Amino acid sequence: MEDQDHSVVTRWGGRAERYREFHGAQTRAHDPFAIQPVRFGHEFHFEAWVLERFAPDTQSITSMPTIVTATTDDVDQLSAKATFVVTRRDGTVAYFLVTKADAPSQLLRQLRRVAKANRAEVVHRTRAEVRARVDEFWFFERLRQAATIWVRRGDELDAQLVAHCASGHKSLADFCALIEAPSDLIRARLARLHVNGQLVINCQGGELVASGASS
Repeated sequence: MEDQDHSVVTRWGGRAERYREFHGAQTRAHDPFAIQPVRFGHEFHFEAWVLERFAPDTQSITSMPTIVTATTDDVDQLSAKATFVVTRRDGTVAYFLVTKADAPSQLLRQLRRVAKANRAEVVHRTRAEVRARVDEFWFFERLRQAATIWVRRGDELDAQLVAHCASGHKSLADFCALIEAPSDLIRARLARLHVNGQLVINCQGGELVASGASS
């Protein structure tokens, strides 16, 4: 454990200082891939964020409620709040709105107006829809935690991990047998490679399985 890097977790001066600018946020974490804090007002917002952070087609994602703006043809300035914004690997943008139940019509309508002006997509998720994927959430959340603990460590393993995936699907046990490194470090590097689009991680029977990005 002495090789782990906790600087991204502790460098803000402990919990009180770390979240000094995030008053009212109920859920706070860290994005180890973008190296930035994550904060949301509701746990199910964070759960939705984790699911999209690890979506295979996600290139980047904002880490807190995000104001999106647009200017229409008649020079009207529009703005709306998205729970978070996702940029896909194909360059398309999605404004996510995550609500307890049905979204307030005015809020959703305004977000769609901004999205239309910006040629973006609006994706609405309810708490029930997010929590229906609870097992998937916890699978990816544990990977996020491992990547946070082992941030900036183990990049020398990446080429081996990708090469082993080229020959077919590999489980975590397979990787541990092939590479001499702590299993949590291997999980952390696999998580980062997945987020970077270099391979794909899935949960099969409760176990981590990785394959090449084009498999």
